[in-house]
Amino acid sequence: MRPEQVRAAAADAVAVGSMRWIDRAEAESSILYFGVYRNSHLVGQILLHDLALAEREALIAYHLFTDSERRLGTGTEALRLLQLYLISTQRVRTATIITSKDNTASQRLATRCGFTFRGSPREDPEGLAYQWRVPPN
Repeated sequence: MRPEQVRAAAADAVAVGSMRWIDRAEAESSILYFGVYRNSHLVGQILLHDLALAEREALIAYHLFTDSERRLGTGTEALRLLQLYLISTQRVRTATIITSKDNTASQRLATRCGFTFRGSPREDPEGLAYQWRVPPN
């Protein structure tokens, strides 16, 4: 995945702001970045960030670039694939999603994929944290 591919696919203002993830992923080993595709078209991103291998913890971020790609199950499938990756590699034991209180779609996605509400995260006291423990392989 190259940053210019993401820039070309990032059609909305939120997506343009999320470019920092792929830019940082190229430079930092604490970010593992994946493109999300639908029918061979790049439609979003999902990533592990703040990857702490010694603690075996990571945060998860995800974003579909356009409204037309939302509510089709793409985000759920992307998160489930990331969970399968985490199960198969066993690099991370605990994965956390932090979302804003008004982002009910993200909250539903997290719970649909087995994440449990944990309260307000230290990184964003105004946000909500959902956590998932990677089962042993």
